[in-house]
Amino acid sequence: MPPLSHPPLPGSIPIAPATPHFHIVYNRVNLHGKAIDESNNFDKSHNATKAIKLKYGLTFSQTS
Repeated sequence: MPPLSHPPLPGSIPIAPATPHFHIVYNRVNLHGKAIDESNNFDKSHNATKAIKLKYGLTFSQTS
């Protein structure tokens, strides 16, 4: 695997496929061992994804 040009983001797993990308991993369990509420999950995920994309200058891939 070629070296990364920057350190991996927290929670990301660097991989080296034909098209470089990464997956964001998160935990659905809070510090008290209870599942985190999933209500409005789509909106929360969309907002978090947009914030990460803007902060790190990332782009979405084109789907085929």
